Amino acid sequence: MIAEILRRWHAGHPISTISMDLRYDRKTIREYINKAIALGLTKESPLPIESDLIPMIQSTRNVGGRVQSAQSFITPFKEQIKTYLTDRDNKLKPKSVYEVLCENNEAFGRNVSYSSFKRYIRIQKIKDPRNTSTCRIETPPGQQVQIDYGEVGLLFDPELGRRRKIYAFIGTLGFSRHKFVDIVFSQNKESFVASNVRMFEFFGGVTQSIRLDNLKSGVIKPDLYDPILNPAYREFGLHYDTFIDPCRPGAPRDKGKVERDVPTIREAVHKIRVLNPDAVTLAELNRLIRTWVSEVYGMRDHGTTHEQPFVSFTEQEKPILKPLPQEPFEIAQWKPATVHADHYIQFNKKTFSLPTVNIGRTLWVRGNGRILQAFDDFTVIKQWVLIPNKKRYTDYADFPKNVQYALNDNLHQALFAKARAYGRHVDAMVQSLMKEHAFINLRRVQGIVALGDKYDHAMIDRAAACILQHKDMKRTPKQLKWVIEKMMNEQLHDNVLPISPETQEFIDEGSLGITQSLKERAS
Repeated sequence: MIAEILRRWHAGHPISTISMDLRYDRKTIREYINKAIALGLTKESPLPIESDLIPMIQSTRNVGGRVQSAQSFITPFKEQIKTYLTDRDNKLKPKSVYEVLCENNEAFGRNVSYSSFKRYIRIQKIKDPRNTSTCRIETPPGQQVQIDYGEVGLLFDPELGRRRKIYAFIGTLGFSRHKFVDIVFSQNKESFVASNVRMFEFFGGVTQSIRLDNLKSGVIKPDLYDPILNPAYREFGLHYDTFIDPCRPGAPRDKGKVERDVPTIREAVHKIRVLNPDAVTLAELNRLIRTWVSEVYGMRDHGTTHEQPFVSFTEQEKPILKPLPQEPFEIAQWKPATVHADHYIQFNKKTFSLPTVNIGRTLWVRGNGRILQAFDDFTVIKQWVLIPNKKRYTDYADFPKNVQYALNDNLHQALFAKARAYGRHVDAMVQSLMKEHAFINLRRVQGIVALGDKYDHAMIDRAAACILQHKDMKRTPKQLKWVIEKMMNEQLHDNVLPISPETQEFIDEGSLGITQSLKERAS
């Protein structure tokens, strides 16, 4: 820097031109020129080489009693600054580098301001300047609020009994820079919408639009021209009459005002927790951070607007905000649900039937604790009134006619009537099967009743009595048919083959008991 100033002076450049080209204060440039003249250097004589020139200038006392410039004071720390800014493992931001240098060198903090430090980094090009340019867009009062999340540490969750990550939901107004902070455990859809509701209540009004990035809680499918919003968040926007404006995919600078606030809020939360170690709940942390936002941060001059955010908000922006809706917003739970082959969807461990035409489709379902609604392209196609402790909601009209007949009471009553006509044992068998599970055992009962078309009803009843007597025998149409045919076979009791003693030991006693019972029933 010193050598370049003197080289341009030696070439005849005026001080104003050198200041414009190198972006140094004219006083600083004049100081170095005066030092060079004091050393006997002139424009007519050659300048010493750079390695000799700089030590000569730095060793010269201030001409005219002026203090050493901040830029020259920083120069000895150049390599150290470069290491801090570019170190791969422990890379620091410029603000942190400045703070470290001030802590390690008391004179550095007295002689160098942060503005001078940033200017030195920019001129020396220590930090890679690529992709750092931006275009700041200012918005009128009440026009826009930008929102984002930032992780701010760990906190004990009494519900789960363990420490969990906590996140700060941040909403920054585009005009005044006044902000809302909501510390939460979760970033899910319900928590996200609830934070938005609390944000507008905190501001006491609604902005024309909300700018957010493409987090899943708000945007299901990012798209440059047609992003798909989460239904719960879309419902929130309609209720508050505000436009939801997602950033371009991969362009977080579209909400640069709140992006810059994330590290600020993170540092503020850490500082609050150090100063208030007893603040161990979300409610207490939120109270303290919102007080800090209004009474500390809000009363400082903002670096860009040069106004106090809270004062600017109160006097200029709040009167422009749209009023809050008269009706409070009800936060409902939205979930996608697939209609399975059995006509049912599942929502919070409950099942609900839908018409056959919807089988295989995925619908959005909305529940608020009292009513559940199924949507097809935001049109309600069916809704249910929720009843406490009821798990299964079946509408027989949703099923084909043959299934409807199987599900309603007409078929069951018809089967019971036929079973009673066959005899009390068949009736007892059918009643026991239907009592176990009326739907699963329905086809089994139909098979038993169908035997009446082929066999004598009295014979079926005697066979049913035999099966009921022996608990090991299955109460199935196949088993009942086998017993009937055995009883009808005269050889079962007239022409029994003799059994040798050697064969007797391989025969199950239960089988002999069944055979004996069949003989008795047949006789």
